[in-house]
Amino acid sequence: MKPIWKISIVVLMTTVAYVAVRMISFDDDAEKFTQTYLNKEVSHHNTAQLKKISADKHTYHFLKDANHVTLKFTADNQGYQNYAYYPVRINHSETFWVTLKFNPNPIDSLILNHFSMIKIQYFRQDNNR
Repeated sequence: MKPIWKISIVVLMTTVAYVAVRMISFDDDAEKFTQTYLNKEVSHHNTAQLKKISADKHTYHFLKDANHVTLKFTADNQGYQNYAYYPVRINHSETFWVTLKFNPNPIDSLILNHFSMIKIQYFRQDNNR
């Protein structure tokens, strides 16, 4: 009976640690997904998909003209339920607003965060404030 008890404790501790890491790394996973997704579309010159996810002409032309996308989330998730909203700095120059949808099912999300790109739009900053 003792070996089963020890194995149960180890499995429980491993599960708790895994859940904690997944919760902490949610923003990093979303950032990695977004950068990988945008680079795939940019490198394949998939203009139809870029137009579909771009909320405005500036965003579409910025992505279409880019050779490579390097991005950094400038804040944590601003979303709710199964939507994630992030302000993003792309190629160290312009700021955009990214909308992602993810699977809200806690069991599925523990295994792998399933994201899908909904929209990206240019965030015009007013410097006259």
